[in-house]
Amino acid sequence: MERSKNLLIVLVCCIAFSFHSQAQNNTQIYQAFITGNMKLWKTTLDQLEAAPHKSEKECLDLINYYYGYIGWSLGRKGSKKDVQKLMKTMETHLETLDKKNYAPSMVYFYKSALIGFEIGLHNYKAPLIGKKSLDFADQAIKEDPQNPFAYLQVGNIKYYTPPIVGGSKQKALEKYLQALSLAEAGKWQIKQNWNYLNLLATLINTYYELEEYQKAAEFCQKTLQAEPGFEWVKNTLYPQTLKNQSISYEE
Repeated sequence: MERSKNLLIVLVCCIAFSFHSQAQNNTQIYQAFITGNMKLWKTTLDQLEAAPHKSEKECLDLINYYYGYIGWSLGRKGSKKDVQKLMKTMETHLETLDKKNYAPSMVYFYKSALIGFEIGLHNYKAPLIGKKSLDFADQAIKEDPQNPFAYLQVGNIKYYTPPIVGGSKQKALEKYLQALSLAEAGKWQIKQNWNYLNLLATLINTYYELEEYQKAAEFCQKTLQAEPGFEWVKNTLYPQTLKNQSISYEE
């Protein structure tokens, strides 16, 4: 439960956005993620939401922070009413960018993720809206075949869909690795990027669930090389992986 709770998963005081304040904000989000300080994340999210005159880029960044916080909230089984309110705000920002035809691949990715969140709140809706989520993810790839987020989302869909209706953790792994390859090829800024660390943690978790403990351990090491202070990997994922790796050797 603790592994899933953390999988899906910031303090700035500003009125106008400048390069310096934006850089400070990204640093705070990153620190909130690696330390698990989601109170800091939510505080900054609220402050950014209240700030006027957001550019399209700043709006897209804000959507990304909603994406991370909603995923974390769903994992810890928070109030459905609170989560739905966050989802509605995220959807409103997406509609704004959609009307401006800004970053269409990313907009489709987040639309797909929102449907995934809705299914997370109401599992019975999966047969009704699950295909739409996959359609949006596929459209994200069509708009930008080099977008790591798009492959990440297809992987998430494959991971959480029951095998009887086409889900597969092995196929999810393939999509996650595609996302990683694109991210590390220069499509993402790797340094101090919570999305990159989250992708690495997703790979650790997937290898762990597939009982490929050696690969999971290798990705734990890779993650801690990228960020030694990532507490979830350092204190939870890596020790659990080593423990199960040791047990599998004994067997």
